[in-house]
Amino acid sequence: MSTIVEEMKGSYEIKNNQREVLSLALSNYTYHAHATHGMTYIKSSTFNWQNGKLYQLKDLFEAGSDYVKRLSDLVRVQIHQRDTPFLNGFTAIQPILPTKRLSSTFSFMRLLHMFLVFRCF
Repeated sequence: MSTIVEEMKGSYEIKNNQREVLSLALSNYTYHAHATHGMTYIKSSTFNWQNGKLYQLKDLFEAGSDYVKRLSDLVRVQIHQRDTPFLNGFTAIQPILPTKRLSSTFSFMRLLHMFLVFRCF
């Protein structure tokens, strides 16, 4: 059953923009009629703005490094320090982004629009 969207807000934050690498965090908040509370979705992407390659997490680390374990350990420390509860506990990060190449007609506004309209729902 669909409901009426009472409120929707979209925003972005540039996390990195140096050495041809751009990282964006795109956020979408939606509140549906009669809901207890709204829901925020955040989608982050890091890509090379010269050739359009969308990076996977593994691309940002040396080949063969155990980056999943290292990052998971760092997340685990933060969870403990912030006393953050999880329903099923935390085991490890799950780096599962497909590699994509943006078209040569890529523009920043097109990417931002694509994520805010289609991927944040």
